[in-house]
Amino acid sequence: MPALSVPVLLWAGREDIDYPSMKSYSEDTGFELLTSDGDHVSTMLEMDDGTKKRLSQFLGGNAG
Repeated sequence: MPALSVPVLLWAGREDIDYPSMKSYSEDTGFELLTSDGDHVSTMLEMDDGTKKRLSQFLGGNAG
């Protein structure tokens, strides 16, 4: 993936089992890592405002 010429946003919850490897991969590749509280499921069910805003910005929304 490092050779991609499109925007890449990695996303992981701090309690996800693979969070440490996602963080390391982000640092190695320079891809942005969006980190949220909880694990993957809890984040999808109760997404915090900061995560909503960043996802909207990344997807081209107007979330300020």
